[in-house]
Amino acid sequence: MSKSPSGNKPFGKIVASLRREKSLTQEDLSEKTSLDYDTIVNIENGRRARIESDILLNLADTFRLTSRERKEFFAAAIDISDERVVTKSKSEEILKRVLAMTEQIRLPVFVFDAYMDVVFANSVILTLLEVPENFVETADSKWSGYNVMRVVFDPKSGYKDLVGNENWDEVAISNIHLFRVATLRNQTRQRPF
Repeated sequence: MSKSPSGNKPFGKIVASLRREKSLTQEDLSEKTSLDYDTIVNIENGRRARIESDILLNLADTFRLTSRERKEFFAAAIDISDERVVTKSKSEEILKRVLAMTEQIRLPVFVFDAYMDVVFANSVILTLLEVPENFVETADSKWSGYNVMRVVFDPKSGYKDLVGNENWDEVAISNIHLFRVATLRNQTRQRPF
C-alpha cells in the first residue's frame, strides 16, 4: 500500500495502537508530547501525509521505542510500500532459490514473512528441535499457519527444551522483542490473504 497524497492511514493506525498500548488517551498523548491535540488526531486518522522529524522523535520517545522499533516506526512514517522498495523480480523464483539454499545450510534456519509466520523450516532445525511429525502440517516441512511465537512458546516445538530453563526467560523476552520489531509496520494492516 503506498501513501496517498492526503495522508498516511497505516502509520496513523500504528500511532493509535502504540498509544493504546501505553493506556493513553489522545489528550494524554498530546500532553506528554506537547503536541497540539488536533495534530495527534490528524496523525491517527491518517490526515497528515508528512510528519516532521521532531514530531516523530517526540512520539518515539513518548512510546519508549527501542532503537530497532524506532527504525521500523520511522520507516512506517514515510509509508513506502515493500513493493516499491524491493527491486522488481519474480518472487516465486526467488522463494524457490531461497528454500533450496536453506536446505544446503548446515545451521538451523526458519524463513518467515512480514507477519513472522514461518513459511519454511529446514531439516536441521526440525531435527535439532526434535519436532514431532504432528506439529508440522505437511511432510515437506512447510509450516503453513505457524507463527514464530508459536514455535518459540509451544511446548510441542521443543524450542524451550533446546534453550534450557536457565536461559529461558532471557530468550523468551528476546524473541518477544524481535517479534514486536519485525511486525511493527504490519501489526495494523490486514493480511493479503
